[in-house]
Amino acid sequence: MKRLENRVIIEYLIRSESPVYIREKTDDRDVGLVRDDDMNHIIPGTTIKGFLRWEMESLLKSAGIYVCKESKRCHSKPCLLCSIFGNKSIPSRIRVENACSDTKRSIKKTGSLIERNRRRTVSSYEIELAPPGIQYSGRIILENTELKGVRYASLGAILFMMDYVNATKAAIGGGKTRGMGICKFTPMKITEYTPEDYIHNRSGRILYIGDDNESQEKIFSEAMKEYIDGWRGILKGSIKSDIGENDE
Repeated sequence: MKRLENRVIIEYLIRSESPVYIREKTDDRDVGLVRDDDMNHIIPGTTIKGFLRWEMESLLKSAGIYVCKESKRCHSKPCLLCSIFGNKSIPSRIRVENACSDTKRSIKKTGSLIERNRRRTVSSYEIELAPPGIQYSGRIILENTELKGVRYASLGAILFMMDYVNATKAAIGGGKTRGMGICKFTPMKITEYTPEDYIHNRSGRILYIGDDNESQEKIFSEAMKEYIDGWRGILKGSIKSDIGENDE
């Protein structure tokens, strides 16, 4: 059983800048857009976690940092990706809850199926989308944030990725090639809890409280600098380490 050192909860907002297309399937049957019990739009926690993991894996590989192969996941000495997101042998440090909105409204978009060989339209179709401008609220729970001697390494990693996907306009869900799923992440509150906090019924230590008037640039370049810089240091050290191993 793993020992709990600390638990950090990130409360954040996602603001959609383009329509979001995330379908729900039951028994391999498409039942429409993902919604909660009140029929409001949501983004499933599994979708957000998978999105952040995919983007981080792509970034690490592009930077020349070792990431294990899916067919041969690391075990005793995990790569940076598995150290945070886990794999079949290593427990994940991160749990992502559904990001929920208070919006039921949807929009329709039509498209055409094209037979490219004959350059003709075969049929048309209509899809339902969550409209742009929706605000979703969610939470990410991190356990045991220390990694490679950096106390808030995994917190810095998630904040770093939020800033990265905002800057690159990475898209979540389906329809990416048609400009769907572009969203912005904004952390609103970050709280750290220790086992002693739970035992003594204490409220935890607030690491950050957001301000609606704060710019995205200021949030990530100033308020989150300490945590993001800690993760950047690990990335830089990993690049040098991997280069040294390759030279040998």
